[in-house]
Amino acid sequence: MYRGELVSVPEDTRGSTSLPESEETPGRGGSGAGADGASRRAAAVNENRVAPETAGGAVRAAKTDSRPRALWRRVGEAVLMVAVAFGLAMLVQAFVVKPYVVPTGSMIPTIQLNDRVLSDRITFHFREPRVGDIVVFRNPMSGGVPLVKRVVAVGGQVLEIRNGYLYLDGVRQEEPYLAPERRGTYNWPEYRVPEGALWMMGDNRVESGDSRIFGPVPVSDVLGRAFLVYWPPAHMGRLR
Repeated sequence: MYRGELVSVPEDTRGSTSLPESEETPGRGGSGAGADGASRRAAAVNENRVAPETAGGAVRAAKTDSRPRALWRRVGEAVLMVAVAFGLAMLVQAFVVKPYVVPTGSMIPTIQLNDRVLSDRITFHFREPRVGDIVVFRNPMSGGVPLVKRVVAVGGQVLEIRNGYLYLDGVRQEEPYLAPERRGTYNWPEYRVPEGALWMMGDNRVESGDSRIFGPVPVSDVLGRAFLVYWPPAHMGRLR
């Protein structure tokens, strides 16, 4: 071959060497793989978008389901509290303190008409009623309806009333709780109070239905010791 001589290359052999049909060049094969990858990424994005909404819906559903249960729980707690309070109030009234309304003026001026008083139900479990105590007891003449009066004599004492003044065992009693205009001027002969009984009288001696009408009251009929006016506020105070 001489220098400068041209060697012709057959037309079907020009260009680069072809690869086997089973192999792909990066340029050709990349388009298919890229499409598959893009599809997977799109699906992942869609999943990421849908998942929070689905989770949020589940949370909202759970909250919606829990609201009625919480409401009923609160209602149940409120009912229980009311029941407990009512039960405690009943126990207190039965064994500790009981309120009463005084619908008459038989204890004026100590207790006014329609005053509300509290009665201590404990004291007389530890001691007997004494002269001067204001007590609540069952009315012997009206089927046990409660009355409020003052103890003026106890079992074994001899009482007498002269011109409105009370005498016990021959000694005149001062009774500072009486208003002069409500003492009266009546007389009562000597009377010995039976053992286990009490002689009751109202502080409004001229307008009181008491032991002068229904006689001595058994100690067992005493319900408690009235110790406080709690209503109305203008009359509020301890009873003496």
